Amino acid sequence: AAVGGFVGALRVLCEVGGKELLMFVDSNGLSCAHLAAVGGHVEAIRMLFDVGGKELLLKLSNDGQSCLHAAALGGFVEVLRLLLDVGGKELALTRMKDGQSCAHILALSGRVEALR
Repeated sequence: AAVGGFVGALRVLCEVGGKELLMFVDSNGLSCAHLAAVGGHVEAIRMLFDVGGKELLLKLSNDGQSCLHAAALGGFVEVLRLLLDVGGKELALTRMKDGQSCAHILALSGRVEALR
């Protein structure tokens, strides 16, 4: 549901499993919020934040990837703004285990608008 940004399906899953369900991660440590962010699904991120809170959006994968890193991969400006509003400087300065920040990812892909 998160990968496709299916907010209705996410809502049903939240009703059934609540925050506990949202906090599950896959074998790579990716949460549903990572999956929604990498697809640029801003409404799904908003809904996940409403249920899972800041804790969900600040989760890091096994390689240190945040939701902000995931959104940076696609250059999704609206998702980046929302995540920065929630996570602030702490999230913006998070580096993956390989040392990459979100700014590195955006600069390497030439996403000037997202860097602003």
